[in-house]
Amino acid sequence: MLNKGANMNKIKIAYCGYDVVSTKHEVEDVEAYANFLVNKVPTLDDAKKYVTAFADIVTEEWVDGYGEDMFWAPRTMPKGSRVCKESHLFLHMKGKWHVTDDGCDWEPVETFFRQAA
Repeated sequence: MLNKGANMNKIKIAYCGYDVVSTKHEVEDVEAYANFLVNKVPTLDDAKKYVTAFADIVTEEWVDGYGEDMFWAPRTMPKGSRVCKESHLFLHMKGKWHVTDDGCDWEPVETFFRQAA
């Protein structure tokens, strides 16, 4: 249930088959959500079912296309060039969940959040 008073983080979740199929989502705690994905949506088949359960799915070409808006976001480019509203992108690829906060460097979620602690 969405708590409208909470500070929600905009994220995207996806799986990688031949193309990347993604959807937008909002979560209160990004690390807890990563833990949920690893433990409750562990396989590619689970990821396909979970991601496509959302109404607004988008098909991107390859992983680079999925992270492009974040990579070119204003924090790395001149103001106003592109906007990325998401704080993190999650992608099920290579048999596990990966995450990026820059649109370029993808790490397994366990590694990413262990380093952030």
